[in-house]
Amino acid sequence: MKKSKLFLLGVSIFALASCKFENITDSRASDEIILEEKINETKTYLSNQNLKKNLFGNVLQSKLKNSLVYNINENEYLVEFNESSYKIDSNGFEKISNTFNAVNTVEDAFKEEIGTKIFTKGYYSANDGGNGYFEVLSYIDIKNPDELLISNDDKTITLKYITYDSVVNVYQLGYNGLNSTLDTYINDFTGYLKYSTIYIPENTYKITNNFDAKVSNKVYCGYNATIYTDDSYSPQGYNNGCLFYVYNHIENIQINGFDCEIRVNKKLDDPMLGLLSARDVDGLEIANCKFLLPKEGKIYSGSGIMDFFTNWKNVVVRDCYLENYASTKAGGGIGFRDIYKAGCENALIENNYLYCNCKDEVIAVFSGADTSLYPNDSCGGYIKNVTFKNNHIIGGPTNEETGPRVVGLTIGYQISPVYNINYIDNEIEMYTANYFMLYGKTDGVIFKGNKIKIDSSYVKNLYVPFYHNPRADEGKNIVVDENEIEFINDSTAYTISQTAEEFTFTNNKIIGKEISYIFNSKSKFENNTINVDKITKAVYHNVKETKNNIVNCNTIGVVFEFYNLNITDDIVVSDNITANSIGSYMMMFNGDAIYSNGHSVTFKDFIFDVSKVESQWYGLVYGTAALKDNIVINFENVNISVYNDHHNIYRDDENRLTVNFK
Repeated sequence: MKKSKLFLLGVSIFALASCKFENITDSRASDEIILEEKINETKTYLSNQNLKKNLFGNVLQSKLKNSLVYNINENEYLVEFNESSYKIDSNGFEKISNTFNAVNTVEDAFKEEIGTKIFTKGYYSANDGGNGYFEVLSYIDIKNPDELLISNDDKTITLKYITYDSVVNVYQLGYNGLNSTLDTYINDFTGYLKYSTIYIPENTYKITNNFDAKVSNKVYCGYNATIYTDDSYSPQGYNNGCLFYVYNHIENIQINGFDCEIRVNKKLDDPMLGLLSARDVDGLEIANCKFLLPKEGKIYSGSGIMDFFTNWKNVVVRDCYLENYASTKAGGGIGFRDIYKAGCENALIENNYLYCNCKDEVIAVFSGADTSLYPNDSCGGYIKNVTFKNNHIIGGPTNEETGPRVVGLTIGYQISPVYNINYIDNEIEMYTANYFMLYGKTDGVIFKGNKIKIDSSYVKNLYVPFYHNPRADEGKNIVVDENEIEFINDSTAYTISQTAEEFTFTNNKIIGKEISYIFNSKSKFENNTINVDKITKAVYHNVKETKNNIVNCNTIGVVFEFYNLNITDDIVVSDNITANSIGSYMMMFNGDAIYSNGHSVTFKDFIFDVSKVESQWYGLVYGTAALKDNIVINFENVNISVYNDHHNIYRDDENRLTVNFK
């Protein structure tokens, strides 16, 4: 029987928790320098990925090529590297001199005496990734043991896996990629094994069924592990069509380090939305992963990347690269939903790249009665505390067959509420035909510090970036603050928002080509800077109060248009507008019926600086025939440029209008 030696020394100098190398000089052998570098890289990797130190040995072996690493005690590791051996413990690392028995394979280990502790260099062959530390025991007859037990065919010998880190890798379970797929080993073994961490080393793995996470307190760590499907993909069970399925009323799940691809070219019968689908889970972190749905994914009727379906809590998605090129009608990027109205809360989506070209919204956060599979009259569902921070989000154009995307981001729907939804410091590029953000029954939205590029070129002068769903219950406390918004590719807009007093738009910067109305809702507009080439209609229409906004444009229709207004509040505008030219009149009372209801309009601390008037006939107001009652317009501390000495009112035959200058 072939054996080799691993060497161990009792005294070491390298501290695993706080590695210091002051006593190590440049005279060290190159292998020791490499080992030091890889130890430091491993520590950094674990820290950056929010992974526990129990993965140290497995990650070190992945980083240190031509090495075998064994966990021999708590925070103690035996390393064989380039025919030399080292010990790492809580004190340090150094070359070792004592000998330990090692064999090449599990089969070789069966030949050892009962009671022997043995190192294997692999499972089927040396260096195949299945190396482990075992104790040789008499045969143990347990159907579903909670620890790794490997028995020989004769059922006379059992190898008991020894680990102090509670980690097992799939090659130690016998995976070799020939007889079975990765999902088989994950689904069949990891459920009953007691180990907290399942390690999948760097390689490419095929799956034919969903990769199930259904047991609490598990870490699934893939070190540069690629998971793919091909035409043999045939998932079973309810969530037909997702690669990762997290479910079963579980807690504390980590999924880290996987590169997931769809390579399937046939249509599934009933695919669910999401390459990852999660429900009934409290504590889920997905990090350092890639999910790719290529254009071939259009075979699905609906295709998304991540779908948090219902009853989820304490979710983190970070440092992931998420791409969906399927361009399907349904599905999109990320969905946080509460379809069964169980109540969902606490999600952080941070430092991710997300691309999606499907027709549905790129990101959806809603819990709506009409989308619930089992609706109830109590409307008990809710979603609260969801934050998207420092992500790069792209809603790419859809293909011509599916038509354009209507909305980019959905927050809230109709009956069941959502609370405290935040978009902070993201870069967002969005191709949409109608709305950038659509919100429904929502209380507490902060949209702050984002850099936004909007392509609304599909239809001219129809686009509204921020819109309240008129079929939904009212929203509350919607704040859009300190964002940079740019309309690209000759895109145009109808107005900034069609919202109500729940909406606050402050300290934002907008750059665009053409817009019909700047301010056209009774929301709070304050301290914004807006630069557009052309305002085709007016700066103001259906407003209540605007303050300290700066508007710069080349051409403008009128400053204030009162078209068919039913005025319900006193109106105060206190802004600074600069234009190269205006048509003729500063204000226009047009339409069929305008009611002031006794309310006044006041321009206070207001500046309108225009270089020229296109018409030789111009003045303050054109036409009051549509006015059904009297109205007073006050000018207090204003500079209105060419209108300072042109106060004429054209066609006020019934003397409905009173103008006061103070």
